[in-house]
Amino acid sequence: MIHELYISNYALIQEARLNFSEGFHVFTGETGAGKSIFLGALALVMGKRADPTILVDKEKKCISELVFHLDSEALRPWFEEHELDFDSTCILRREIWPNGKSRAFINDSPVHLIQLKELAEQLLDIHGQHETLVLKNKSYKINWLDSISGAETLAQEFSLVVGKRAKLLQQKENYLNDKAEHQRKLDFLNHQIAEWQTLGWQAGQQDEIEAKVQQLQQAESLQFSLRNLLELLLENQHIVDELKKAGNLAQKLNAFVPKDLDLVQRLESARIDLADLGQELQRMEHEFAPDPLKLEQLQERLSSFLSLLRKHQCQDESALMRLAEHWLNEKNELENLQIAQLGWDTQIEQCTLTIAEWGKNLTEVRNKGARQAEKSIAPLLLELGLEEGKIQIEFIPLSQPTIWGFEEIQFLYAPHTKLPPKPIEQIASGGELSRIMLIFKLLAAPKKAQPTLIFDEIDTGISGKIAGKMGSLLSGTGTRMQIMAITHLPQIASKGNRHFKVEKIQGTTRIRELNYEERIAELAGMLSAEVTTENALEHARELLNSN
Repeated sequence: MIHELYISNYALIQEARLNFSEGFHVFTGETGAGKSIFLGALALVMGKRADPTILVDKEKKCISELVFHLDSEALRPWFEEHELDFDSTCILRREIWPNGKSRAFINDSPVHLIQLKELAEQLLDIHGQHETLVLKNKSYKINWLDSISGAETLAQEFSLVVGKRAKLLQQKENYLNDKAEHQRKLDFLNHQIAEWQTLGWQAGQQDEIEAKVQQLQQAESLQFSLRNLLELLLENQHIVDELKKAGNLAQKLNAFVPKDLDLVQRLESARIDLADLGQELQRMEHEFAPDPLKLEQLQERLSSFLSLLRKHQCQDESALMRLAEHWLNEKNELENLQIAQLGWDTQIEQCTLTIAEWGKNLTEVRNKGARQAEKSIAPLLLELGLEEGKIQIEFIPLSQPTIWGFEEIQFLYAPHTKLPPKPIEQIASGGELSRIMLIFKLLAAPKKAQPTLIFDEIDTGISGKIAGKMGSLLSGTGTRMQIMAITHLPQIASKGNRHFKVEKIQGTTRIRELNYEERIAELAGMLSAEVTTENALEHARELLNSN
């Protein structure tokens, strides 16, 4: 239940801190006093869109904070799932800044707005003035029935399987529609890949082959130069012999030249290096031999590569190799799609069997819940003055399942035993709709983790004796859960365990709790047209003391 509400810098409310307890709380006030502002502040915690125009002081942030007392462990798994600390005192806070930015907190930990909204909806249910319109909504009807039937988990799992089957069917249809195109593309890729793989090209080969071709094209000239060089180094030994003589002369001079010059050693090293170089060049001699056949093969290979380069409009070797890798990846994707297609029928068949089984179970659970709900609704209709009214929950079978199941749900209402039941939204009056909606809310609320129900003028279209009965019902239900109601009827206001007045003073809205005498004055004012009379005061006392 809500333990405390704190509002700061919101619309006409500069600051308000209200404490609540168990039971039935009523809020009254003149039109325009700011009752809707109170609800608006609550709606911020429920995830309503932030609007910086609601700030009283445009330089300060707005705060709406609710402190809940959790008297069970039901929500602990939710906190653990979202990695939040669980405590019996739970604080939900929303801040709106002048720049329009919004921040949300749970127990002072920053959270996403969707998390704040998700938790708030499990703790609080606000019934607005026009919420009876949801009775026309198909999803509301089926969600309500699932809630009171305990079918929510099964319904969610059923919806997921139906969605999975629909996705598989769509994938299969898309594949079959594009099958010819896929095959054409796969054939094209196979041709391109085969052409590339036949070439057997490796990274860096272009530079290597071009250099080898250039060498073979100049083979005769290169071979002539090599042979001349070998003749100098190895055959007549002229240079090597001269270096040997130079070494002998250096030996005589060695004692008279600077030691760091190392003349003898350097000459000997030069002689040895030239001798080794000659031997190395001798071993390479065959590489410079003309080879017309190899030259032709390399030129043909290089030509094939350059042809592919031009064909695929690639600027260089690396671009063509990246393209070839892309072909392989695309081919694998298409082949995997073919493989996946083979398993779709099996998965679709399995989903179809699951849908049939779970759908049957879901219908049975809903049907049992619907019959029990009809029994629970009947005494509440009587309690709210609809003695001859009757509500039936009708199942309309569907030929094909939707995410909601194998049926649509229709709420039928007959205001009199002699009249046939018709859809509620077509036959019920405004006052009847208010009372019926109240019944639906009261039946569904206990299914929530920590229900607090807030009604905004649920008394629309009723008065007198019926209003008193509605007040008694709300008061009685308030012994099992926390209930709050904004009302303009004294018959309902008198039933509250606690009474708060919303009033406008010097352009600002104030919310305060009334004591016994103040309640009598407030109820008398609600009973009187303009001037509060003694009769009105006496009537107010009777209303208040009759509880």
